[in-house]
Amino acid sequence: MTLYALIFALLALGSFIYFELKKKYLIAIFLKGFASFGFILTIGFAVIDRITTYYNGSIHVLPAYVGLYTVILVFLFGLVFGLLGDIFLALRPLLSPDKDKKIIVGGIIYFAIGHIFYLFALLMIGSFSYISVILGLVMAVIVFMGSKVLKFEMGIAKYPTIFYTFLIFMMVGQALANGIAADFSTFTSLVCAGAIMFSVSDLLLAPIYYQGNKNKWIIGLNLVTYYAAQLFIALSILYI
Repeated sequence: MTLYALIFALLALGSFIYFELKKKYLIAIFLKGFASFGFILTIGFAVIDRITTYYNGSIHVLPAYVGLYTVILVFLFGLVFGLLGDIFLALRPLLSPDKDKKIIVGGIIYFAIGHIFYLFALLMIGSFSYISVILGLVMAVIVFMGSKVLKFEMGIAKYPTIFYTFLIFMMVGQALANGIAADFSTFTSLVCAGAIMFSVSDLLLAPIYYQGNKNKWIIGLNLVTYYAAQLFIALSILYI
């Protein structure tokens, strides 16, 4: 069942990216909703397959004090806030330029909440790693300095963006720490892949949002890495 959901998600994503790059924004917004719903559908079917099918030798063992359904629910909340952020940001091309930064900040808030849920789930599964905090701080400083060098026009989105950078790279660090502790089980490997794809996607998004970069390859790669991130996380549920 998960395979069918994944196929649906990939078809919707391909259609969305095509119309987005063609600047057919009304059609793209409609298809973006389907593409984002695709990773919700994927985790839903992954939960069903995980419960009804035993993946011999591939299930990641949870700590005794952590319930399977609790972890799944927390990951689901993260994906739902990603969906809400997608829908919110989809309105950006249709609104006047003076509202651009407010829309971006709203999207950052939705995604930040989603990453907090992801981080919370990772902390339920593994031990807290100080490296995650260090990585978050280092990358936040790099992005802050880079924004000055590249002359990003961030406006009111400046500090929310820096905080979001800290949050997402803290998640990357924690995902890697969990992966190392579990010898990169299938579950932790998929979550690591998702976290890394998220970081790549958001780094690519910065010049698009704050420099007005319209390069189709950058926009396309940003969208592919973002949806890959969400789908990797959704698929990881099969192996938890």
